[in-house]
Amino acid sequence: LVESVAGLAAADALAAAPQVARLAFGHLDFQVDAGMACGETEEELLPVRMALVLASRRAGRAAPIDGVTVDTRNPERMGRDAERARRMGFGGKLCIHPAQVPVLHAAFDPDEAAVTHAQRVRQALEQAGGGVCVLDGRMVDAPVLAQAEQTLLRHARALQRLARV
Repeated sequence: LVESVAGLAAADALAAAPQVARLAFGHLDFQVDAGMACGETEEELLPVRMALVLASRRAGRAAPIDGVTVDTRNPERMGRDAERARRMGFGGKLCIHPAQVPVLHAAFDPDEAAVTHAQRVRQALEQAGGGVCVLDGRMVDAPVLAQAEQTLLRHARALQRLARV
């Protein structure tokens, strides 16, 4: 749990430590330690969040977990925070109230349109023999396929979670 300026400075070492499975961001404590007073969007913390994502990638760890959304009565805020975390490369967010869990899942689980698009990307590259092709007027190549595969993996995990419920 990285929650201090010293923790941020040691993020690469922490992520590389053999007993660490993944990093998590304690952004409230971090703000206090750094003497920060973030606004509602917490854009002041974007460089710190990105540093944790990159440290995790460099160490080959699972995507880090973003900090909590303290407003437990505002699902829209939780949704925005969770979407930002997902777009930045986080693998989830810490929750402090059960009502936040479905909002978190909605942000991290790909919707039907994203799954369909990912499947179409995979199919288009297979039909192109693995080379570069065009789908819906957009170039599709190996990085686009990798993103599609990540979407399909997130979808498979969501289906597994739902099957356990």
